[in-house]
Amino acid sequence: MTILLSTLLGRDLPILSLQILWLNMLNSITMTVPLALEPKSPGVMQQQPRPVNEPFLTESRIKWILAISLYNWTIIFGMFEWVRQAD
Repeated sequence: MTILLSTLLGRDLPILSLQILWLNMLNSITMTVPLALEPKSPGVMQQQPRPVNEPFLTESRIKWILAISLYNWTIIFGMFEWVRQAD
């Protein structure tokens, strides 16, 4: 979305493809290791599954995704503009 927004706004790309690959690699490691080492939750398999007709993307989850995305875009574009003006 960052690259799409930059392109649509006619701006320079704030992040290059090599940087995206590096971030993906770094994120996958930092998110996987804690998951692998996390102790198991007691009784998790005894919990009832969610109802079949209950949507996975509830309104609160969609709001959370949009809030985090807006935060990330603000940081990405803000830092990019700050660095650009510092040159």
